[in-house]
Amino acid sequence: MPRTLYLAIFHRHLFPAHWVIYKPNTDDTSSPGTMLHVEGDVANGFSHTVARNYDILKTSRTYTMITLGQVDSQYVKDYPKGAYVSLAPVQAIDRVEQVILSVPAPGKSLRIGELVKQSNCQDWVKECVKALINLGMQRVGRSSLH
Repeated sequence: MPRTLYLAIFHRHLFPAHWVIYKPNTDDTSSPGTMLHVEGDVANGFSHTVARNYDILKTSRTYTMITLGQVDSQYVKDYPKGAYVSLAPVQAIDRVEQVILSVPAPGKSLRIGELVKQSNCQDWVKECVKALINLGMQRVGRSSLH
C-alpha cells in the first residue's frame, strides 16, 4: 500500500516561505508525523532538522499542505507514538528518510559583491523530491515544483 508524502509550506511575511517535507505517522494528514527540513540562512548555511510526532493541526503558524507523491510502504517506518520531539537526532529511521537526509543541506550562499544563486530550504526540498522520484516515488496530481 502506498504512503503519501507532503510539502508543508509555512508562510512568512518578511522572508521566503519555509518548506518542509511532512511524513504523517499514518496516511492521514490529521495524524502527527515527522517534519524533515533544513534550518538556517544564506549567510551561515543550513543544517538538517527532524521533528518527530509533530501535530501540524495544532500549529499556530499559517501553512499550506500539498501532496508531493506516494512511496511504497516498504520504505516508510512510523516513529513510535508519544510526545512531540522537537530536536530529535537527525538520524533516519527508514529508507525515505535516508534518501531525504542524504541530500546535502545548502551551505553559505550569500557572498558580498558576487551574483550567485542563493540556496535555501525550498531548493533543498526540490532536490529531495528528485531523489525520492529516483527511489520510485510516484507523483500525485500536478505539482509546481520545478
